[in-house]
Amino acid sequence: MEKGTHGQSENKFEELNLQGQSRVINAQIQVLQKSIKANLRKINTIENRNRRKSICVKQLEKCLANIMGIDLHRL
Repeated sequence: MEKGTHGQSENKFEELNLQGQSRVINAQIQVLQKSIKANLRKINTIENRNRRKSICVKQLEKCLANIMGIDLHRL
């Protein structure tokens, strides 16, 4: 599989149909969620874990705001 392609067809994301793109996005979100949970399990103290959770939430909020076209600096 060539880097930047998806699945056995080796299509680039832009070349996938709507259903294919939706599946890729869903899979990436699931991997991100599992990655964050695994990262949080490695943190020893509750204080540090909560700090890391807060950082992750802020990053996700920025991502969602970008998708929705919301300027967080204006809020």
